[in-house]
Amino acid sequence: MCEELKELLAPEIVEFKIRLAEQNAKLADKDAKLADKDAKLADKDAKLADNAAEIAKLKKLLAEAGIKE
Repeated sequence: MCEELKELLAPEIVEFKIRLAEQNAKLADKDAKLADKDAKLADKDAKLADNAAEIAKLKKLLAEAGIKE
């Protein structure tokens, strides 16, 4: 009985495993896209930090020269 049941369910099990693998591949693709977006946002954050540092440096130079903003 158990062997017969395994034989009957084998195609469904294979189909389920295939669908599961496809879903895993889609999730991995989404994860990769999110990681790419995260990296781009980190680059933008770094650029903003660089700009803020440059502005602070320029303000300091202006203050040292006695020039008000």
